[in-house]
Amino acid sequence: MWLQINDDLIVGVHSDECETSDIWIETDEIDVMAGDSWVKGKLKKNRPEQPSLSEEQVLANSRRLVASKEIKSKYPEWNQLNILRKGEPDCVKSMGSFIDEVRAWSNNVELPDDKIDIIVNHYFPKSDK
Repeated sequence: MWLQINDDLIVGVHSDECETSDIWIETDEIDVMAGDSWVKGKLKKNRPEQPSLSEEQVLANSRRLVASKEIKSKYPEWNQLNILRKGEPDCVKSMGSFIDEVRAWSNNVELPDDKIDIIVNHYFPKSDK
């Protein structure tokens, strides 16, 4: 990869060298981004410290991923748009209620983890066939 450098500041990361008045350095560095510096042939990361996530934040993030997966598995985005576009009130209401309940579960870490299964099974009952 090629680093585009201006006054020791990396202003771009490219797959090929381009014609500019900046300095171009080819490197194998993989964790580099615009805003970092290249000083005396070495990468200097200019990134703020990332705060540690609390246990509650980690749980909330993982719930959001589960919620997103559940919503998209039942109502992929293309289907959501089609349902809204058709405007059939019962379909819109059912989809909206499902999405609202899944999102409410994902935003409330005090609800039990298995509540998501109850919500999904309520709207999409499993057949015994």
